[in-house]
Amino acid sequence: MKVEELYRFAWRMLAGYGVAEWRREDAAQELVLVGWKAMRNVGPERREVEVRSYVWRSMRNRLISLFREWRRVEREVLEEVEQGLEPVQEMGAMVREVLERLSEKERRYVESVLVEGGIRPAARVLGVSRSTLWDAFRTIRKRLRTM
Repeated sequence: MKVEELYRFAWRMLAGYGVAEWRREDAAQELVLVGWKAMRNVGPERREVEVRSYVWRSMRNRLISLFREWRRVEREVLEEVEQGLEPVQEMGAMVREVLERLSEKERRYVESVLVEGGIRPAARVLGVSRSTLWDAFRTIRKRLRTM
């Protein structure tokens, strides 16, 4: 058995199981290493068929272990992301509560500034002067401080 044969088998196996292409190179190298070690562990008295079977099985078992590791890591990452979203969701609830306390006109001003990315573009879209928006925001800030 040659290393090239191990690589071909590893690539076919990875593609057959639908492993993402960005993971295949590392996984193929790992599987070839497992196959190579398995070949060295088998004594010379074994027949070629037995050796192939043992090597393929060793490589397949390692791939199953890789799947389990990837799933565990993905689960951990998802848990971290979900934990990171909780404060953002709480903040979103606070922002909604504050927006509900504003008048319709003030809410429209705030939303347009957020959507347009600043006072100047929002004033253009709303058809009001920048000073009008600045005055509205000063008033809104004063009122929110007292709430």
